Amino acid sequence: PNGIDLSAFKLKKDIPSGKFKILGVANIWETRKGLQDIINLSNFLDSNKFEFRIVGTLPKGMILPQDFIYVPHISSVSFMNETYQKANVLLHLSTEDNLPTIITESIASGTPVIAYDIGGVKDIVHSNSGFVLKPNDIEGVIDKIHLLKNNLSSYSPDLVASKIDVFDKKNMIDKYMKLYDEVQLWE
Repeated sequence: PNGIDLSAFKLKKDIPSGKFKILGVANIWETRKGLQDIINLSNFLDSNKFEFRIVGTLPKGMILPQDFIYVPHISSVSFMNETYQKANVLLHLSTEDNLPTIITESIASGTPVIAYDIGGVKDIVHSNSGFVLKPNDIEGVIDKIHLLKNNLSSYSPDLVASKIDVFDKKNMIDKYMKLYDEVQLWE
């Protein structure tokens, strides 16, 4: 797995108030990344109470619903950290992925995640940091969004990020080096 530089991701100080802010992030929004599921579930949520922000490169000709906020691809780690901090939840509704860095970045920022059970998602998301659902379970995603919205204080930034140290780039490099040294001893 790829680690992240935890020193670049600061925990949010407060849980965002006002409309419940739902974030979707992908480098490039390919079909498998789940943007259509996000658009579909937005039809079941009151736009007076929920706000959608989509970050990443859209397919040519793709038009988002009028009430969505769109931000093209972001290459600045600090700006991404601020984007995660301003959200109440990250939706990662990809149907094909390995160990998504986006999820670790969101959790490191203190923002809970709702994701589909693909690749190594269950290795990242634990009960304090969000929910893992079977792919294409739109009703389940909507239920978990409402659960988070109604229980925001149960998902404090400190609690959400409480187990993220496992994915710190420095810790991972140290583990790889130790493994490399052990393998070298066998030769």
